[in-house]
Amino acid sequence: VLVDPKQGKYIIRLYKDGKWQLVTIDDRIPCNKEGYPAFGHNKIKNEIWVVILEKAVAKLLGSYEALHGGYMEEGIVLLTGGRPERLYINNWRNKKGRKIYKQDRLWEKLVTYHKEKVMMGCCISSGKEQREETTGLVAAHAYAIMDVRMTSDKRYRLLKLRNPWGF
Repeated sequence: VLVDPKQGKYIIRLYKDGKWQLVTIDDRIPCNKEGYPAFGHNKIKNEIWVVILEKAVAKLLGSYEALHGGYMEEGIVLLTGGRPERLYINNWRNKKGRKIYKQDRLWEKLVTYHKEKVMMGCCISSGKEQREETTGLVAAHAYAIMDVRMTSDKRYRLLKLRNPWGF
């Protein structure tokens, strides 16, 4: 990120269509009636990186509306230029080309990736967004995988998830 705060100018480097692209934006952020950012925002009031990054991605993709939905790995590629991998633990729609990971194999991969400090996330596939009452998780919503551990008695495998939206 290149910044010229005196002029309210930011240049953000994002990866799209197989190459790094520089996106220049200003610090004029769309706000709601109460004067708060209309879309994303930081929990810490003095930080603006979320709204600046969001504006740059919206400009690159053509609009703020283009940011609604999509896949977690698309965002990771935009930020890192990395090559994402998607793992499925089921294939209830029987889609061809989806390699299904059984529990033990998936767990081994998660542990390995965590040790290698690979950025990981997860979601519950669903046709619509809905809160799962028993777990508090939201279908069709992305979560960051922050930690991967097994209990000392080896009975339970645990994932520490972070909800980027904070609920």
